[in-house]
Amino acid sequence: MTLTSRELELLGPELEELVGGSVREVRCPSGSALWLEVRVPGRNVRVLLETAPNLGRVHLVTGKDAQRGRPTAFVMLLRKHVTGARVLATSQLTGDRHWRLHLAQHDATWTLVFTWRRAGGNIFLLEDEAVRGSLHP
Repeated sequence: MTLTSRELELLGPELEELVGGSVREVRCPSGSALWLEVRVPGRNVRVLLETAPNLGRVHLVTGKDAQRGRPTAFVMLLRKHVTGARVLATSQLTGDRHWRLHLAQHDATWTLVFTWRRAGGNIFLLEDEAVRGSLHP
């Protein structure tokens, strides 16, 4: 079942664990999900972003999920620009099902925007508020 905006608000403190960490790995376990591994002091934290219809969610996960098949162009774009980036902040648009992961890498600032509805969601990579790519067209 897709997370509600209230449930996402309740996840906020858990997702704050990512702040200050750096992205180590980006995987695409399915055509509708992304999996990020973030190194925080003393351990690795993994976050799953799922966009499938009626299954939209974001949460921390344990264990490793395998990459299935060849990575998509979007995953390759994320690996190029987001791997090694420092997590500056996480945020939610109040009362909405949009979650943002704010990142900095070299001279650029990146934002991974995760948005979902019952009919499905999407993940966008923004550079200085300009869309550079998305999981789904």
